[in-house]
Amino acid sequence: MKVKTGDIPLHESDGKGDASLSGIMSEDRDTIIEELRTELEKAKKREQEYAESRKAMLFMLEDLHESSQLIERAKKDWESTFDAIKDPVFIHDMDLNIVRANLAYVKYSEKSFKDIVGRPYYSIFPKMERPLASCLKFIQQEEEEEEEEEDINISSIKKTFKVRSFPVKDVEGRYIYSVHILEDITAVRDFEARLEDEVATTTDLLSIAEATSSVKDIDKLMLSIVKSTASILKTDICLGYARSHENKEFMPFHAEGLPSARLSLFRTRSLPETEWFVSEVINNKEMLIAHPPFVNSAVITAKRFAAPDFFFAWLPGMGTMLVIPLSGRASVNGILILFYKDSKDFQEKDKKVIKGIMNQVSTALEEARLYRDSVDKAMDLSHKIETVRVMREIDRSVLSTLNPDEILETVVSLVSRLIPCDRATIAVADMERGGFIYKAGFGVDIPKGKFIEFSTTSASGLLSGGGVEFVPDISVEEALLPLEKRFLDNGYLSHMRVPITTKGEVTAVLSIGSRKAGIFKRDDLATLESLASQIGIALENTRLFTDLQELFLNIVTVLSNAIDAKSRWTRGHSERVTNYAIAIGNDIGFDDKTLENLRIAGLLHDIGKIGTYDVILDKPGRLDDDERKKVMEHPGRGAELLEPVKQFREIARWVKYHHEWYDGRGYPEGLKGEEIPLQARVLAVADTFDSMTAERPYRPTPGWDRALDELKKFSGTQFDPHVAEALIRVIKKAPLTSSPSP
Repeated sequence: MKVKTGDIPLHESDGKGDASLSGIMSEDRDTIIEELRTELEKAKKREQEYAESRKAMLFMLEDLHESSQLIERAKKDWESTFDAIKDPVFIHDMDLNIVRANLAYVKYSEKSFKDIVGRPYYSIFPKMERPLASCLKFIQQEEEEEEEEEDINISSIKKTFKVRSFPVKDVEGRYIYSVHILEDITAVRDFEARLEDEVATTTDLLSIAEATSSVKDIDKLMLSIVKSTASILKTDICLGYARSHENKEFMPFHAEGLPSARLSLFRTRSLPETEWFVSEVINNKEMLIAHPPFVNSAVITAKRFAAPDFFFAWLPGMGTMLVIPLSGRASVNGILILFYKDSKDFQEKDKKVIKGIMNQVSTALEEARLYRDSVDKAMDLSHKIETVRVMREIDRSVLSTLNPDEILETVVSLVSRLIPCDRATIAVADMERGGFIYKAGFGVDIPKGKFIEFSTTSASGLLSGGGVEFVPDISVEEALLPLEKRFLDNGYLSHMRVPITTKGEVTAVLSIGSRKAGIFKRDDLATLESLASQIGIALENTRLFTDLQELFLNIVTVLSNAIDAKSRWTRGHSERVTNYAIAIGNDIGFDDKTLENLRIAGLLHDIGKIGTYDVILDKPGRLDDDERKKVMEHPGRGAELLEPVKQFREIARWVKYHHEWYDGRGYPEGLKGEEIPLQARVLAVADTFDSMTAERPYRPTPGWDRALDELKKFSGTQFDPHVAEALIRVIKKAPLTSSPSP
């Protein structure tokens, strides 16, 4: 309780008042003291609280100091750990600028830390034209992945890194930084590559093992060996040769990696045993490694790689040559020749692989060679037997016809049985027109009879020299002429041509072709030449026979004309009868041989009239019985004249019976129907029709219409109905005024 002293004047006091004041003051003092004591207690309490607070703050300051030291120590530990990471690690901001990197990264960058901070990482390490794909994804927030991986190869330091990328985001999930760890996986990739290489090598060795254990065909075996060896030894070119002991050379079999333009050189050139590198591996039976100039330095030192006497001078630019002999029990049976464009050093591992190939292949190659030799001998014997058989068949076929076109077609159709081929043609030279005429063949889209100018084909070169043309690969030939270009466009890659000669003159060209390059051999060429010689002989014989036949027909024609000339009324009669008979024969379907004989029979059908008096033939009136009897003797007399001649024996019967009637009322024997030879029935119709349409001394010509009516009237009695109908058809189509060709 507070006392206001101003409320009671100090000078006003009385006893009673003093007593009251004293009592009041005593009471106030106690109250004040109590209040002061309370305040003092509070002050002490506050002082104690302040002291405790100061003490707590001191503890807090101590803790804060310790925490700061821990944080600093943790920071140093983190930095030490960050820098201790052996793989490069760096952090960049949204602008792709480096904000932190470990020592490994700084070392790879070959710069100081201050020189890389704040710069785009892809301009520092690894140096790239653009950022990593993962960074672009993080920046564009295209992906939600928390981690990205990609491999990068840095050729400048020959390293491969697996880059692991981690995005750093704020509390709102927005991208702010990227952390990249570059793990060096060079050793892993190298190991994987070596492992893959070992697997491939093992696979190739297994393929060789499989081939050597199961393949007996030397061609397939060499193909497998060449391909597998080229793959195993990583060569640019691998050439495979098999030995021909008979010819003392190595024959080309297969090539891997060889440019197509060089294939013909490889396939057409055998490798002599005398070539220095060949003789060396034959003698030593060990692999040979050579570098340019690829000469035997022990013998020759001045020659260079481009020297023309080096067998493979046609393969310029090679840095290393490896020659691998494939030795059998007694000798080298094959050779593999490998070329590397760069200089190649072979390690022990490579040499062991090569040794493995040599050991694995050599025995199999010898067995395949022995197998091939036995098969070749059997095939050669079989081929010779087949050749003899086909040649005999050709002889029989040639002797069975005298038609040159048939001879050519027969021979061409049998060529493929002698020599495997996809096309065969025979073209006859027409020197007057300056070209070939395509006569026979198969496998070409050229019509028969097509004229081919000499200037459009290289076959014309055979006409003057009489040599042969052997082209193993048309595709590598330069400046092809149109016909050869046409063959190439149609897929034919090789061909052989030989001349066909008659009386020492080239008159035709026999050609065969194949869709495979280099398929024809020397034996095939010899067979083709033999066949061409046989064709030439056959054509010459045909020509001689044709000449004799023409002479024979001319003699027959002269004889026929002599017969008809006995009377002016019969002049030209035999020729006209022949024309009608041939026309009927063509309509009925006679073959060429029958038509040819029918021609002779038509010309000689009245040869028996040679003994008939001219006065009877020229008599203006009808003949009496004696005269008719003499005339009726001429068919039998004609047959008697013809039968002694071998070539006329068949037609003698036709001449004898050409006056027989279909109903049996004819002469000389009264045959009827099918008893009369069909050719005689044809001559009967032709002879009677000409007689009816010709003028006679006893009557004028009745005309064609009357004659046709007579044919119809006497069809089935005097004439064979089918033969009569055939002549009527022919006459209605076109009157015959000249001799038709049989």
